[in-house]
Amino acid sequence: MSLVGLALTLGGCDGAPVSPSRTGPAAGPSGLPRAEVTPSQHQAQTPGRSAAAHPAPAPAAIRPAKPVAGSMDPAALTAQKEYPRVRAARRNTARAIEQLFARRGIRYPAHRLFIRVFKADDRLELWAQPAADQPFKHLKNYPVCARSGRLGPKRRAGDRQVPEGFYHIDRFNPASSYHLSLGLDYPNASDKILSDPDRPGGDIFIHGDCRTIGCVPITDELIEELYIIALDSSETGRRVAVHVFPTRMVGEAWDALRQRADPNALFWDNIRPGFLHFDQQKRLPTFSVDSQGRYLFR
Repeated sequence: MSLVGLALTLGGCDGAPVSPSRTGPAAGPSGLPRAEVTPSQHQAQTPGRSAAAHPAPAPAAIRPAKPVAGSMDPAALTAQKEYPRVRAARRNTARAIEQLFARRGIRYPAHRLFIRVFKADDRLELWAQPAADQPFKHLKNYPVCARSGRLGPKRRAGDRQVPEGFYHIDRFNPASSYHLSLGLDYPNASDKILSDPDRPGGDIFIHGDCRTIGCVPITDELIEELYIIALDSSETGRRVAVHVFPTRMVGEAWDALRQRADPNALFWDNIRPGFLHFDQQKRLPTFSVDSQGRYLFR
């Protein structure tokens, strides 16, 4: 089975990296293989983008692999520097990252990093907390360059849905089929209760290459910057939180969402307090999950 075939089976986008020393005739620009991805295996491009603008990479001699286990260990994070794409990404983005944090008056790396995604708005927000006793500051917006599925949470493998809820980065893939990718801890405690018990899906990533089968894609250029910032933040020992919402859950956007006759209405009501907590206080909410899969905020 191809790597893409494995991803479709699991309901996600990506797999584990190959060894940093592994190269071959089908290697990509960074010297590492890229799995074959064809437009027919993905959702259509967003308006204004064509498949021709992102041709499918050549087939690569790469075995299917499971997501990286233990890749948040300090030794594994340190080993990221051995990968050609990570080294290139750091060279390409060092100056821009320095300027980004300097403009906001935040020492790099920040105390903690936070990513917030709004699916209907095709927007990924990056926030940084300067110190433990300070609120988060907005750093930058990244455009999400392709869509998959519809508004609403992910509930089973193969549904092409981007999850909604409260997650964190749990692995880094420096040899991704989509250039570089940041793995989310889907399914989380709520998803394990509310999703298909046998086939909830997995392998959900923020990645490069503007195609997706249920993940959050930004361009290769932008994923290099975000990957390095998230990697350096993770090396401080604090997880990068990722919250995914259907849209901004206030004002006209929220009113329009709730006026829909949608089976996800109760779920959206449940996650909204988590959105409001951060939106109003610029601090991450504290929550647990009950036996019904509902988020309980405190």
